[in-house]
Amino acid sequence: ESDTTTYRFEYRNNLPIKYRGENKHSIWVADYTYKGGLIAKKSTGAGGYTMWYTYDTDKQLKEATDSTERANFRHVFTYNGNLASTTTYTLWRTPPTKRRTEYTGYDNKVNFTRAINGLPPMFTREELQLAFTVTDNNYTSSTSYSDVTIDSDYRAPHTINLSYDYNEEGLPTKMYGAGSVNIFEYKKYK
Repeated sequence: ESDTTTYRFEYRNNLPIKYRGENKHSIWVADYTYKGGLIAKKSTGAGGYTMWYTYDTDKQLKEATDSTERANFRHVFTYNGNLASTTTYTLWRTPPTKRRTEYTGYDNKVNFTRAINGLPPMFTREELQLAFTVTDNNYTSSTSYSDVTIDSDYRAPHTINLSYDYNEEGLPTKMYGAGSVNIFEYKKYK
């Protein structure tokens, strides 16, 4: 089964202030606000939430906190050039849990999210996936450890390998992996 997701952004001062993602199953709408080194993305509609993004002095995303009335998820990022790992703490569960993904391979091409004018490095559940939005290159291998309680050791991991076809500008046109093919189309910046 195929599906197309369309992303639309509204900009002010070259920064996105509104976002809309849409496919045949869902529509996502959000507003962005900026204060110093902190970006907030507020989702509207059913199940609305706010995602708070914190950056280090190198302008790398270090933490994202997903909240409704309280913090529900805390995502922590580490780097080794590109993104090295993410750890997500699920705080609403009793007891709280953690899961981890390690990124061990990257291509030498431009990350396709760099083609989106003004999009800050960020991560959310419904947007383009994590390693695609906070790195300079496209990841080719990830190892995931599923949820365990915070004080437990992780169980055996699951590894996913990805490969890409590229256009003449070095941007991915197709991404293969995990039993699916994603097709990317680009419009020239005006």
